[in-house]
Amino acid sequence: MAATVVAGYYSANGQLYRFAAGELAAPSEREKAVSLVLAGGLIGAIAGPNLANHTRDVLGGPFLGAYLALAVVALFLLGVGWNFLFTGSTTLAMQAYRAEEKDRAQALINFGVFATMALTSFASGALVTTQGWWWLNVGSTVPVAVIAVALAALAWRQRTAAAGSGT
Repeated sequence: MAATVVAGYYSANGQLYRFAAGELAAPSEREKAVSLVLAGGLIGAIAGPNLANHTRDVLGGPFLGAYLALAVVALFLLGVGWNFLFTGSTTLAMQAYRAEEKDRAQALINFGVFATMALTSFASGALVTTQGWWWLNVGSTVPVAVIAVALAALAWRQRTAAAGSGT
């Protein structure tokens, strides 16, 4: 339990660096500052699994290295997607609020992100143990499908608006 508290504290403080970078950078450099902070996390996400990959034979199991390699690739792809989304959302959040609103908005955004992560972590664990991996994978496609439909609708609206304005 104590290790979980320490890891949570570390993670929460690490997530605040992106807002600090954006607020301390010149307005023309905000996106770059946030990107650099998140890229540092991405480098850490790559270095950690690679270190584990080089020590895979220490465990002694014949297939543990293969599973570790698959996990590294999956985590890398997850990290890349997460960082693109996090960079964009952080930048948009900093532009959408007035200076006096930023602290509360950032707190609410972080609470929403991490409460969702905690809820989905517990829910996925319960779903896997009671229903199996198949249902977890099927359930994961629902938000992906909703986002795909929303993005398609947004693209259609933007094309329609651009065609209507003659650009």
